[in-house]
Amino acid sequence: MLIKYKKTIKCVGVPLCLSTTKNEIFIVDNTYVFYRISRNNFATIDSKRITQKFSPHHNLYRGFSADGHKIAVTFAATNLITLFDVKEDIKKIGTVNWHTSQVEASLICTRSGYLFSGGQDGKVYMYDLNSFAMIGVFPQKPDYISNIAAADEKSFIAISSFNKQVSIHDFDKNKEIASFFTLDVVQNTLFFDNDNMLFIVCRGGNGGIFDVKNKEIKCSKKFFSDWPTATVISKDKRHALIGTRDGYLHAIFLQDNTERFKIRVKEMGISNLHMENDYLFVSYFDGVTELFDVNAGDGDVVKFIEEKDYEKAREALNANLMLFLHPVVRLFDKEWSEIVGKIKEALMNGNLESANKMALPFLFDNIKKEQFNELVSDIEGIKKFKEAYDAENYTVAYELAEKEPILKQLPIYDSMEAKWEKLLQSFKTIIQNNPTDGKNKCAVILKPFVGIPSKRKIAQDVINNAQTFIEAENAIAAHDFQEYYRLVKARPFLKETPMYKKMEALSLRTIEKVNSYLKASNYSDAIKLAKSSLKMAPIEEQLKKILVEISDRLKLISAVASNDLKAVYDIVKQHEDFVYLKEFDLVEQKFKEKIKKATDLALSGSSVAVYEELNFYFNIEFRLDKVAQIMKLAYLNEIKNNSETQNIDWEKTFKTYCEYFSKDAELKKIAKEIEKEAILEKVDSEKDSEFGYRKKELENSVIVFF
Repeated sequence: MLIKYKKTIKCVGVPLCLSTTKNEIFIVDNTYVFYRISRNNFATIDSKRITQKFSPHHNLYRGFSADGHKIAVTFAATNLITLFDVKEDIKKIGTVNWHTSQVEASLICTRSGYLFSGGQDGKVYMYDLNSFAMIGVFPQKPDYISNIAAADEKSFIAISSFNKQVSIHDFDKNKEIASFFTLDVVQNTLFFDNDNMLFIVCRGGNGGIFDVKNKEIKCSKKFFSDWPTATVISKDKRHALIGTRDGYLHAIFLQDNTERFKIRVKEMGISNLHMENDYLFVSYFDGVTELFDVNAGDGDVVKFIEEKDYEKAREALNANLMLFLHPVVRLFDKEWSEIVGKIKEALMNGNLESANKMALPFLFDNIKKEQFNELVSDIEGIKKFKEAYDAENYTVAYELAEKEPILKQLPIYDSMEAKWEKLLQSFKTIIQNNPTDGKNKCAVILKPFVGIPSKRKIAQDVINNAQTFIEAENAIAAHDFQEYYRLVKARPFLKETPMYKKMEALSLRTIEKVNSYLKASNYSDAIKLAKSSLKMAPIEEQLKKILVEISDRLKLISAVASNDLKAVYDIVKQHEDFVYLKEFDLVEQKFKEKIKKATDLALSGSSVAVYEELNFYFNIEFRLDKVAQIMKLAYLNEIKNNSETQNIDWEKTFKTYCEYFSKDAELKKIAKEIEKEAILEKVDSEKDSEFGYRKKELENSVIVFF
């Protein structure tokens, strides 16, 4: 086997979820048996079946989840989720039962302090991990929930359902930020690239990438011949590992959605994957979990790369395929540009064997493989190109380069371009020194290039407009960009010159530098560089927009400093991405503190107190969805708390709630609990919307008395 086996753990049933801590490993199988395993010797410390009453779940059930020593378990054909803490013993710590049918997916996210669950009722609920109280509900799907995934850093979750829909929500803002459909039911998803991308694995065998920021599916390919059953992100955060029902492990490079390798680890379906710093845990349908060392040989790779012995470095990778998914593999990326230069030199000398030998250790990467294949696809053309160059037969060399653009990647093409530019400079000098006969002399020099359309045209332009070229160069030398671009606008042929291409590169570097200042919040240098570069016509409009953005950022900083929240949110309304600026962190933190306080009040049913705490935000569109979520929670608990109160007009009370949030499942559940279902049935809510609060201003209570 080409991955380094370390240890085997055996369970009675099929392992459905696994988590690790510093000293222990925890597993729960589909027969409800908990296992506590020592990390020192991988011996089972304790195992315990928590129930005999329920039938086992199927091999691919996704209702169990774990994070650290907290584990969520659901029982077959029930709407219950039970939370356990296994830090010292297998201890039940809470139960939630908001779903109206069986739970199909759950996710514990200790980083955010929440538990998420999805059911056959198409609902996804959010619970507080400490109190186990339901504190949020997401818009209902028309079919079962198949998968829930959380982002690493941002407050995003991806919800997949059996109607082939995926929706991404920001749970801190209670907003849907994207929604799309796939070709088949989604089995697993995972966020990557700073949570800006979502990798999607469908049951039909497709793997795709969704761009969260730009809200578009970038690519989708069929990788898996059998049902993909488990997915995990690699140690280097650049690959996804997918296990299948036929026992294969696929590694997908997330940058371009290509398969890095595929290996059959066992002739048995894979039920679960878990990745950590030291091991990859692979669980199978036969109850076995195997541990594979993800670091074995990484020191050898570093050593051989430092010694420039790339063949041995590649051999070290091949000895443990997990190293292809390890940060150490990036060392190959750093060396590649130097190797490419040597490969080009070898190809120019007709030495294909040497080029192949140099490239081979790097060709596990499809991007590098395509680059190399393009280079060697025309080795005869490269040889002819070099012969023409060496013979100073530039006409032939340029003709070859026009036909085969790959030749333009060779170092000698750059040398030839440098000679061409020097030739253009000589035209200007000749004409400037001898205006009468200069054009004739230039025509003689130009003769070898008459067969090259692109060169003939620019050379002719230089001959006929030598003074314009001289003026343009003088403007650049004097940093008079306004004059230079005035000349370019009046004489478009200047865009074909090497000087214009240099100015384009300078423009790009200027924008990159301004953006780097912005990223570092160095606004003074960003303003200084942007203003001094405004006369560079190609980027003038872009720089003006950046200066407006800087101005608004500074206004935001001032508004935050003076605690002028209205001004802050007015600015955020224009630039919603400002919420990710460090300058906004203080505002965000204070808002979260208010939400925490308001949530505690809402759980007690103190809707008036919640209203007083949050009423400022009712007119802030950016925050409305979140504060409405807390008011809904307060209303539900208020209704529950007043179930025995006299003189309440329950029909009007329910109607008021429905005008804000519709006759939803949560209200129906509470009405059933307080035995007022019959009254709720009388309430007509066909015209009501779950987003009614966006049209009608929230009140401090929904209770209506006679």
